[in-house]
Amino acid sequence: GKTVVARFASPIVDDQGLIIADALVAGIVAPGLEIITCTLTGFPLPSWSAVFGARRLVAPTLLRGATLSTCWFGGALSARLYARDAYDFPPPNGAEDRFAVTFKRTLQAGAFATALLIFSTQLRLLLTFGFWPQLGDSPASDAEILRQFSDLVRDGLTEALVLMSWRLTRTELSRLD
Repeated sequence: GKTVVARFASPIVDDQGLIIADALVAGIVAPGLEIITCTLTGFPLPSWSAVFGARRLVAPTLLRGATLSTCWFGGALSARLYARDAYDFPPPNGAEDRFAVTFKRTLQAGAFATALLIFSTQLRLLLTFGFWPQLGDSPASDAEILRQFSDLVRDGLTEALVLMSWRLTRTELSRLD
């Protein structure tokens, strides 16, 4: 109980720049990559991209990115990703299991971040409809639930791919420090 609260109340942060790098990757690179990929492949854009109308993608991407990076920050704190032992594996040997450690801790952070994103989506649906909507309540709520579900899956997969790649790359770069 106390150690879980301590992860958030007094987290171990050995590299403050890593928080900024994570925020940029989770909040700008990942949602930007999602928009670019959808545009280039002709896949429909996520519903959050149409907040300010068609062809205005920068502001919605940054707004969604703020939500995603906030969720990631919570996940990273929960998995203690800013503690030196999560990202720094100095030479000559480094940790032989450094990629396994990074992979496991990043998955833990991603799971918590995903839970936060799902919870925030549920709150948004509650505020939109005034009740906790379920499939079958109305055609309007069904359509919105399916849109939000699609966005959650797309955002989750994009964030997982980008953040796992970033964290594994950062692990490899730690050998060069």
